[in-house]
Amino acid sequence: MSHADRALAFLRRFFRLAGSNRDDAALAPLLAPGFAWLGPDASARRDGGLPPAVGEGATPAAWLTALAEGRWTALPVGGDAWLLTGEAEVSPPDKDARRLTASCLCRTVDGLAKLQHVHLTALPLPGAPFGKPDDAARQRLRTITDNIPGGVHCCHNDEALTIDYMSDGFLHLLGRTRADVADRFHNSLVELMYEPDRAPTLAGIRAQLAQTGAAEVEYRVQDSLGRLKWVLGKGRLLREDGRDRLYWVILDTTELKTSQTRLQRTQARYRQALLATNLHVFECELPDDSFRLLAPARPCLFPTPPDRYSRAVAETAERCHPEDRERFLDMFEVPSMLAALARGEKNLALECRLRGPTDDYTWYSLTLALMPGENGPHRIIGCLNDIDERKRRESQMLLSAQTDGLTGLYNKTCTERLIRECLSARPDGEHVFLLVDIDNFKAVNDNLGHLFGDAVLADIAAKIRQLFRSTDILGRIGGDEFVVFLKNAGDGPALRGKLEKLVAAFRRSYAAGAHDYAISCSAGVALAPRDGNLYADLYRKADTALYMAKNSGKNRYCVYDEGEAARRRLSSPHNRVTEIADSGPSPKFRDNLLSYAFSMLYEARDIDAAVELILGMIGDHYGVSRAYVFENSADDLLCSNTHEWCAKGVAPQKDLLQNLAYADLGDFYKRCSTEGIYYCWDIDELEGTARELVKTQGIRSMLHVAIFDEHRPRGFVGFDECQGLRLWTQDEIDTLALLAKIVGIFVLKRNISARLAAAYHDIRAVLDSMAAWAYVIDENTHELLYLNEATRYFVPRARVGLKCYEAFFEGREEPCVHCPMLAMKQHDEQRATMEIENPSLDRWVEATASRIPWSGGNKAVLLCCTDITRFRRPDAAGN
Repeated sequence: MSHADRALAFLRRFFRLAGSNRDDAALAPLLAPGFAWLGPDASARRDGGLPPAVGEGATPAAWLTALAEGRWTALPVGGDAWLLTGEAEVSPPDKDARRLTASCLCRTVDGLAKLQHVHLTALPLPGAPFGKPDDAARQRLRTITDNIPGGVHCCHNDEALTIDYMSDGFLHLLGRTRADVADRFHNSLVELMYEPDRAPTLAGIRAQLAQTGAAEVEYRVQDSLGRLKWVLGKGRLLREDGRDRLYWVILDTTELKTSQTRLQRTQARYRQALLATNLHVFECELPDDSFRLLAPARPCLFPTPPDRYSRAVAETAERCHPEDRERFLDMFEVPSMLAALARGEKNLALECRLRGPTDDYTWYSLTLALMPGENGPHRIIGCLNDIDERKRRESQMLLSAQTDGLTGLYNKTCTERLIRECLSARPDGEHVFLLVDIDNFKAVNDNLGHLFGDAVLADIAAKIRQLFRSTDILGRIGGDEFVVFLKNAGDGPALRGKLEKLVAAFRRSYAAGAHDYAISCSAGVALAPRDGNLYADLYRKADTALYMAKNSGKNRYCVYDEGEAARRRLSSPHNRVTEIADSGPSPKFRDNLLSYAFSMLYEARDIDAAVELILGMIGDHYGVSRAYVFENSADDLLCSNTHEWCAKGVAPQKDLLQNLAYADLGDFYKRCSTEGIYYCWDIDELEGTARELVKTQGIRSMLHVAIFDEHRPRGFVGFDECQGLRLWTQDEIDTLALLAKIVGIFVLKRNISARLAAAYHDIRAVLDSMAAWAYVIDENTHELLYLNEATRYFVPRARVGLKCYEAFFEGREEPCVHCPMLAMKQHDEQRATMEIENPSLDRWVEATASRIPWSGGNKAVLLCCTDITRFRRPDAAGN
């Protein structure tokens, strides 16, 4: 069963339980925190729960049961969220027939489907009485109708079509007042019509109402200055208070009648403008295999333009780079075009390399506009644009983003990403992780200068590149620190020989005056999968081996050995923690350790990997058996082990400790001190299920520190001792508690970031699902701040940071005179609407500008554009 089918099945189950024989106990687990219900009227709104089954605000059970069997569709809106819309009809024997519509937001919470929002409406079917709205509903309707573009009015279904409601927009369209309409035209829609149009318009209204209960007519009216205006009216018949009433939406279509003449003039201008561009623009008629070059660029790809479509495709394919030829030919296959049209796409795009007159390959973008006929594509308008300079810039930018500018090796971010990808793709592969550090490099930098030091680094990078294969990953991750990752290398004599050559390649001596400055390298080696198959594990163990090499005299490599690492920890540890401590007194060591942990988490791109490293660092130094993090569920009733470090010989418990109920932990938080610390010297002090759970893990002593989010407990960090009873000192408890709180802060930060990212994704999904163009402009600079998917699709060259007039009107260098944002500023209004012709896009749009707040304090304007080309150009409706 697909995700959509599961979401629909869940929703039908909800409406069945909420309908007949309603079961509130069974319904409660289906509702998400913050659930909201909005019923058919204002009294039916409920936040946090369902409306009552009976009484005021109740929704009839028959309605809910009908929706359970109704027609539903599911639309993913990002992450694990679904927007479900459905409808059903009910015809009670003693009440009016109704059409029910519902929209519901369903999301996954802790792995379970939950309802976040339900919005239910009920409208009478055509011909049925329409319930009387309350004053609040009438006020909301009036506010909406007075502010939508065009006009709205309501009239009785009598001979005169007597009007009893007119929106301000309708009166503005007529250029008249309510008193004028009442006195001169007796509130009659028929009398408002231009006299020659009355009879045919009335006949059309009556005929359409008789068939469908709705009507769409076009007629003329005369404004207060005596000018004739064409209007388009769309009306629907509803029954209210025992009478038939017609509700109309009116649009001014006067300009549509003169658009043909303007269209002819603009077509001539377009052709001249096309010839002025440096594009290859061509037109193909598929039925007669014709090809016509409308605008040849300079230099021209077609010195002798072919006259046949098939010949043009064949000749251009011969010019295609071998790697691009198959995709190019596939683009021109009729099945590919039919598939695009079936998906609702009328444009195909491709980037390819074509050989020019000098036999050099140049990058072009090829765009095909498909004009459908009865049996598939009938005509093609194509455009070839030289993008070679752009592709070269992109290639250079990609290289700069991935490499270290000084050495040409991969930078830290790219190195880590590539290694993670390799480990994920081949988790069982025998790989080698080298961490290399230059010995005594600081003396070279300080005494010979940074420019000389940079030259040394570049020379060493070149030597490293010569030693290893092109398939290996070579990166510079710090000032004098390098990583080498050997794919599928294994441990053997060949590896040892390679490591000896690496160490030898670093042995250099540089003279300055009477002094010589020698450098060498120390290298730590970790083997995958023996030492782990995660980047964090391999880095930590290679780092340990590196410091073994440093403390063994430098100028050598060490392969990580768990037994040797343990012995060194017990006797004379030489890891990152002891170096931070600098063998100083305990308070200084604690401060350095806390500072190091905070810096690592603050600078980490991957919080989870940093937490794993810090848990291992703490566990290694304090000699605990296990260090871990537990995080709460959204409702704080459950907790799960999300991070874990285990000492050698201690069995991991993370996979077994998921979704534990706090009820089974013996009221955990009440055992904590006011600082959120719980220290258990002997787990036999615990009672009930909590003791049994801890005993199964082999724990003898433990220390827990709660993670708080604004005084609300959200989990805990813990340390276990499994070898015997342990008495932690107060200094150890204080240090571990502070470390745990630092870890907790960054874990909470990660969760907040994830939630914000999910919310942002949901909002973007909703905006990108709109058919209208929506984009945001800086009111002062005209720069684009945001574009939705529809805008990016119809205007491919538009991008954030570009001026709006540059993006939407090709070649324009100054703001448009005919702009709703300009009109809004001139009249000091919050919103303005106007119709705009865009020759560059060959479209007419109705654009509405509205002021909105924007981050950074910018004055921003939201533009919503609806395509009205088919009204402006009736002959273009089929294209």
